[in-house]
Amino acid sequence: MFLNINIFKIFIQILIIISVFILLITTNVKLVINNMKFYDYEFSKYEISKKTGIDQKELISVAKQIKDYFNNDEKFLKVSIWKNNVKIENLFNSKEILHMVDVKKLIRLVYIFQSISFIFLISYLLIGFYLLKTKIFLIFNKLLFISSITIIIIIITVGLISFIGFEKVFLIFHQISFTNDLWQLNPRKDYLIAIFPEGFFFETTMLIAFLTLIECLFIFCITKLLKNSSNYAKLNKVMLI
Repeated sequence: MFLNINIFKIFIQILIIISVFILLITTNVKLVINNMKFYDYEFSKYEISKKTGIDQKELISVAKQIKDYFNNDEKFLKVSIWKNNVKIENLFNSKEILHMVDVKKLIRLVYIFQSISFIFLISYLLIGFYLLKTKIFLIFNKLLFISSITIIIIIITVGLISFIGFEKVFLIFHQISFTNDLWQLNPRKDYLIAIFPEGFFFETTMLIAFLTLIECLFIFCITKLLKNSSNYAKLNKVMLI
């Protein structure tokens, strides 16, 4: 019985660490993909306007319409822009539109995991407070401390791998995430890959990793300070984690 309780505690602690990781990553993914300034910067950096013949203002419109698509209930993406004073009712072809259906499913999955992880962490705190009162905050502080160290190690490791061989990582991601070949686009005839080249996704990945790393360092510092406080030390003597 005692062994089963310990196993259950360890299981919950692992779930907490995983939930913190998922919450941070999904939140940062959501922040980045909805940040229009990031798109503006990337379009300018990679000279997308020059390569596609689409004005910067219209490129921002493309990004906004895609952002809106990720957050609305429309099944198919429809991007309307002006190019050379000609109205284009739908910039993307059927293959690109079908690929974006798959991408939207992934984005929605990110949103769902964000909500689940948040609800789980809040539920843990509420149930813990009911059962253990203020001691739960000390336990949670310890778990956050462990989570921050674990996530920092993961982020640095994955970041280094991506930095060294992002093309391979990007390929594996697509092979795992998609069950079709709709993602295999041609930049010479498909606007989607021309507007969002591989470099865009590399820097998106690095930005998400950087934000997560900064947040974990912040969590590490705060939890470390709390761990070293006198109140924590006193309560830690009378409880088993």
